[in-house]
Amino acid sequence: FLRLRRPTCSTLIPYTTLFRSPSPVAFHVVMNGQNQSFSGDLSWNNGYTAFNRGYRRSTVSGNPVNAGFDIANSRFIVPYTGIYAFYFNAFVNSASSCRLAVTIDGAAYQTGYIWGCNSSEGQATPNQAGFISLYLGQGANIKLKVVSGTLSNTYGGHTSWGGWLIG
Repeated sequence: FLRLRRPTCSTLIPYTTLFRSPSPVAFHVVMNGQNQSFSGDLSWNNGYTAFNRGYRRSTVSGNPVNAGFDIANSRFIVPYTGIYAFYFNAFVNSASSCRLAVTIDGAAYQTGYIWGCNSSEGQATPNQAGFISLYLGQGANIKLKVVSGTLSNTYGGHTSWGGWLIG
């Protein structure tokens, strides 16, 4: 049983900041179109963001996004250092065998894959989901990449990626 109470005045950390991130950070992006296949970076520029909290525009020419999900470049730019949780869902219309990894500044994080599929699962395999949590530094560029095999014939409206700042 956990009981939270207001700490004494001698606390070094203000009580109001103990369980809050600097800003609510979360995104969810959905891929449009059918029968898309990938063997490298997943492209989200034909999709849409369902929500993009923590998004900030940049004042730097040629870099429209300073933080949050940048749909034009299919990447999430980390706004605050912390632990982030990411998920991926897909509806695969044909047999595929692949592994998906999160890339951090271009390097695939392969200690744990975010998602994988096997050709033995067959066609029309609905809403497989993958999840990973990582400690990331501010400004890191995060993408999804097929690091082995090919992700074949995804059904657009059911293929999505998202994440949020845990703390």
